[in-house]
Amino acid sequence: MATTLVGQTISSTFKQLTHVDGGLSSSETALLDGDGTEAAVELGTDNINVSTHNGSDKGLKLQDTLVTASATEINQLDNKTVGGSAATDITSNNGTSTLTNKTIDGGTY
Repeated sequence: MATTLVGQTISSTFKQLTHVDGGLSSSETALLDGDGTEAAVELGTDNINVSTHNGSDKGLKLQDTLVTASATEINQLDNKTVGGSAATDITSNNGTSTLTNKTIDGGTY
């Protein structure tokens, strides 16, 4: 491998380098290897997008476990309290509980 970038092209000399064509911007752009092969990750100055995430066999992994929920499903947990008393909070049950004003499978109890 060459020891200088002068006169060298990434695709022929530095295949192990990852880059974003044109550099980072506010919109996500695919991460590329030296050959120009796109990774599943798109980077921007504000966000990271896993473009291949399908929730079944491709996408975001945390500690080697695939996240199977969609972003919409995860966002449904935003501003919820486990065991809270608000109608939109997540019920916790340590044995027997009274469910009041909670929606379960589309019905309110």
